[in-house]
Amino acid sequence: MGERLADFLSDMPKWTTIVLSSAFALAILVIIAVFVLLRVLIRELLIRTEEPDNNFYVDAAYFHEIGQRTRQEDALFVSPLENYNKHGLIALVTDGMGGMTHGDFVSRFVVSEFSKISLDDYDHREYIVKKIKDVSNRIFQKYNREAGATLVLVRVDNNMLDLYSVGDSAVILIRNGRSIVLNHKQNYGSILVSNLAKTGKVTKEAYLLPESRQLIDFIGNNNPNVIYTRQSLKLQDNDVILIASDGVLDALSADMLPEYVAGDAGKSAARIKSEIKGKKVHSQDNYTCIILKLRHKMF
Repeated sequence: MGERLADFLSDMPKWTTIVLSSAFALAILVIIAVFVLLRVLIRELLIRTEEPDNNFYVDAAYFHEIGQRTRQEDALFVSPLENYNKHGLIALVTDGMGGMTHGDFVSRFVVSEFSKISLDDYDHREYIVKKIKDVSNRIFQKYNREAGATLVLVRVDNNMLDLYSVGDSAVILIRNGRSIVLNHKQNYGSILVSNLAKTGKVTKEAYLLPESRQLIDFIGNNNPNVIYTRQSLKLQDNDVILIASDGVLDALSADMLPEYVAGDAGKSAARIKSEIKGKKVHSQDNYTCIILKLRHKMF
C-alpha cells in the first residue's frame, strides 16, 4: 500500500504535490491552534469561577470591652460600609501587649497608620506587608522591644477575603455551624505544641507552661514575620468572620462561637459580649471583636 501511494505521488504533477503538502501542514497548524485555544478557554473558565461575586454585601458590628485590666489596650478600625461595593471593607484589631509599657499608645498608633491608607492600596498585598513591617520597625526604633502590639487585619471584597496577622490575635471563620481559626499564633506555645506533635507526644502540657503565651513576633519587633494570604480566600453566603483579640478566646473557645452567631451581626456581637462577661474569668484581658456576616443579594 505504501509503495502504491509513493508511486501515485511520484506520478502526480509537482505543483499538485506542493499543494497537498501545504494543505497537510496547514491542517496540522489549525489542529495545534484549536488545541491551544481550547486550553486558554478552559483556563479562563476556571479562573472566572474564582473571580469575586459582586452580589455580596456585609453586615458588621463590634464590641470593645476593658475586662479586668486597669486600662484599655485594644484598638480597632472598620472602614465605612458605604464604601463596600466599590472598595470592599477593611477591619482590624490590635492588642497592646500586657506587661509592656505604652501598649495602649502602640495599639492606637497602629490603627491610626492603617486607617490612613487608601482603600485602593489594599489591592496590593506586598504593599500592605511592607507597611506592616515599616510600622513595626518604627515602634522598634522608638521603644526597642519595650512596647508592642498584636495585629489582625482583614479585607473583604465582595466574597473574597485577605488576611494579615502578627502575634496571637485571631481571625475565625464560621461556616455551616463550624469554626476554624485562619491564622496561627506566633507564641512559644504554638512552637512547643508543634514540636511535641512531631514527636508523637501529648501536647496538653505545652498550654500549661507560663511562658507558652509569650510572643515570638509582634508589632514592635524588628522586621516581624507577617502571616498573610498569598491568594484570596473565597467566602460563601452566610459565612461569619470574627476578628478578635486574645481576650475573646480566653473566655470562649473557637468551637463554642458558632452557637452565638445566629441573626444579624449586632445581635451576634451582643450575645458573645454578654457570654464573655458572664464567664467572669479571673484576670479577664481586654476583649475586642469585629463580627462580619456575608450575605448574598437576592436581587
